[in-house]
Amino acid sequence: MMFYIYCSQHGCLIQFWLNINMMHFIQKITIINKIWNNFIIKMNILL
Repeated sequence: MMFYIYCSQHGCLIQFWLNINMMHFIQKITIINKIWNNFIIKMNILL
């Protein structure tokens, strides 16, 4: 898992957690993409 070590007034772990959330977000988009592609393929078969 990649993450940035970014230190500021707020501390060093904030960037780490943001990146974990971003990875989950990207995974969700990937899953939605697969579902959407399957839906398009099924629609093409029906048509």
